[in-house]
This record gives sequence, structure tokens and C-alpha cells, in this order.
Amino acid sequence: MAYSTSNPPFLMVPSIGSKSALWGYSSTDGSTTVIATGYFTDGKALGMKVEDFMFTTVSSSSSMLLAKVTTVSSTGATISAST
Repeated sequence: MAYSTSNPPFLMVPSIGSKSALWGYSSTDGSTTVIATGYFTDGKALGMKVEDFMFTTVSSSSSMLLAKVTTVSSTGATISAST
């Protein structure tokens, strides 16, 4: 399944100074789909920044992924599993 801008990530905790923001996102897409390059096509418009964190829940498998925003461009934002 593809990302839909009608179900965008939501800002849970905004960044303060140089600190990272915390985003939330829930989808039926699997974690391998969500971490695909440029998955969040409106990430830049939403205000996502590199080094922000995201809690992603996958409702189809009842799993959660803590991820970090790794790239943001005009074509999308990419997250990867946080280590």
C-alpha cells in the first residue's frame, strides 16, 4: 500500500531549540513499506526534519517501530529504525 496524505503523521512533541521533534504515525502498511525511501511524500510540508523521531504503529500486526528521520527533500521524507 502507498502513503496517503489523508493519513499524515502527527506532531506529538515539537522541537525546542536544537532538540528533535517527536512524531506519531499509524498505518496498516508494514514497517518495511513505511521505511521506504521518500515514503512520507509531504514530510517537508509537514515540517519533518532530519534527526526527528517517529513512533510508528502498524495496526495490521499490532507492532510498533521507533524510527528516526534520515532524509527530507521536496519529494519526501525517509525514516529508518532507530538504533
